[in-house]
This record gives sequence, structure tokens and C-alpha cells, in this order.
Amino acid sequence: MPLRSWILFLAVVLTLLAVIHGFILFHLWPLISDYLLRQVTLAVFVFLGTAYIVGRALENKAPGIALPLLHIGSWWLGIMAYLFLGCFLLDLFFILNSLIPVLTADLQFWMRTYFVGLCVLILAVMLAGHFNVQFPKVRRLPIPAPAKLRIAIASDLHLCGLVSMGRIKRIVAAIQSLEPDLILLPGDTVDEDMHHSPRSAAFRNILKELKAPLGVFAVTGNHEWVCGVEATTSWLESCGIHVLQDESTDLGPVLLAGRNDVASIRLNRQRPVPLHQIISSTERQKPLILMDHQPTRIPEAVDAKVDLLFCGHTHHGQFWPFQWITKRVFPISHGHKRIRKTDIYVSCGVGAWGPQVRTSSRSEILLLE
Repeated sequence: MPLRSWILFLAVVLTLLAVIHGFILFHLWPLISDYLLRQVTLAVFVFLGTAYIVGRALENKAPGIALPLLHIGSWWLGIMAYLFLGCFLLDLFFILNSLIPVLTADLQFWMRTYFVGLCVLILAVMLAGHFNVQFPKVRRLPIPAPAKLRIAIASDLHLCGLVSMGRIKRIVAAIQSLEPDLILLPGDTVDEDMHHSPRSAAFRNILKELKAPLGVFAVTGNHEWVCGVEATTSWLESCGIHVLQDESTDLGPVLLAGRNDVASIRLNRQRPVPLHQIISSTERQKPLILMDHQPTRIPEAVDAKVDLLFCGHTHHGQFWPFQWITKRVFPISHGHKRIRKTDIYVSCGVGAWGPQVRTSSRSEILLLE
């Protein structure tokens, strides 16, 4: 990503974090009367609010310092989101209480009780959401296979320092246990420059265990472009994963095509390659499977008479209730839909971005048979 874009992105993120943290502190401040405790609270909020950003900046230069910061900061992002929601609901309650008085007791005592209960609830939700990420579900798709094939699909792995070796091993073992003829990874497989990652070799050795008779194929997602598409795709190729970048290939029983993510248009100022050019050289007597990371170009796939389209990216919001937003932003947030003769499946992903927590869905590995 160009330096100017990075600076703009960082400025937007820091401003948003400052607003959210200020909103939460505005509600906590009246409950903290001690001056020293207020200063400690403010310092803790500054540390937690910047831990993830600092960890990402240091992850390749000082991994020993960065990894704890990444874990603390990512968990705080999830906790922060629910604290913000809890404060918002509290404001709604006070507005309603001013119209129809229900609460007449000591407000400070009531608010302290509310925040204690809120923190306990958030902790329970976060732990349950962590389980949803750690142990993906194998979901058998209700779509007729285009040929006598078993196809395993796993999008949005988001390989980075937050992902444990044990989890990657479980995901790879689960995929291999399905005995697939073909393995597809529809984008956002990596979330950092793996050539400079201290765990690059370990991750590579695990991913090399992904094997299928017809091969292992991926496409770029927006995170591959943010991290540097040339570095990430070359690293994936070194793992035995063939990355399709606006190209198609004949696998025998089926045709497979893969599109570069739409982020390439914004971040690298590339001109989008029309789908009909990508598949023009293929023999259309065979079923055509397409991978396109973001579910934003569905009409083009339908018009091209693609048989199967696999997407990811949305995470189905990852955190409740953000799936309501992804349902409105994307034509399909999660699941299967048939439009004319094209079957579309948008996966919520096998991994997670930032907090290794899912509260709006469970991580999934897809099997088409």
C-alpha cells in the first residue's frame, strides 16, 4: 500500500479509536472518584487502545514484544466493541427512563452493578467466541457437485502471529481428513508479509501438508494486496499452493478460474480484468468454478454462466450484531444462493481477523461432494 494511503488509513483508525474510547470513558468517569485511579484508568485505556497497532508495527522486528501486544490488543478490540454497545444501550435506557421513570434508586450504585454485570457477560461471550474460531465446523454444502468430485473450501485463514501452530495443524488435518480431490482457498490466506515473519518456515511446513489429486488453489484477497501481493503470492506458491490471478485452468473434470481481489484496483491502481477475458480461452463444455474473494461481482459471474462461485471476506460480521451491517453491504453475507444457473456460496471463513473470536458465526471448512 502506498505511504500516503497508510498514513490516511492510520489517521482514520486512530481517530475512530479515540472517539470510541472517549465514549466509554465518558460513562465510566463519574463512577471513578479517586484522582489517581482516574489517571491509571486513562493510562490503561491508552495502552489497550494502541496495543494492536504497535504490535503490528513491531511483529517482524521484535516478535517477542509484538506477540503479547497483538494478543492483548486484539482481545481488547472485541471487548471494546461490546463495551461501546453496552454504553450505547445504557444511554437508550436513560432516555426511556426520563420519559417513563422506572429506576429511582442510587444511580451510581446501579451503574456500577450494570458495568460489573456487563464485563462478566462480555468475558463469557468472548470465551465462547474464541471456541468458535479454535474448532471450525465442517459444513457440507447443499449444492450438487458439477462433477464426481470432493472439493474442500477454506477461505479467510488470516495467517499471522495471532494464529497458533496448533490451530493451523487442526485446520489442515480437518481438510485432509475429507479426502478432497481439489482444495480451494478463496482469499485472505495470509495477513502479514510471510517472507519476514519469524514463523514463516513453520507455517510453510504445515501448509505443505495440504494435498489433493487436482491440486491446491488460492486467489488473492484484500489482505494479500495490503501486505504486498508479490511477496505473499510467492510465499503461497512456495507452500505448494497455486495462486490464480485473473486466470483460468483446465483441471480435467472441471474448469477453475480465479480473480484478483477488487482491492487491486484501489491499492495498486490496476485496471479490472473482465471475467469474460479470464475464461475466454476455456472449453465451456465443462463445468466452471470461480473463486472471487469479495462477493461484489456476482452479477458478472451470473452473466458469464459460471456454475459455481465461491467467495469469502465478509466473516458474516465476525462479531454480533455486525452481521446486520454485512447483510446490507453485500448481496450475500453468508451462505448459499442460486441466481439463474449459478450457485453462489459466501463462506464466513475458517479464521478470524484481529480478535481470534467469532460471535456471529462459527469458523467453517466447506465440503462439496
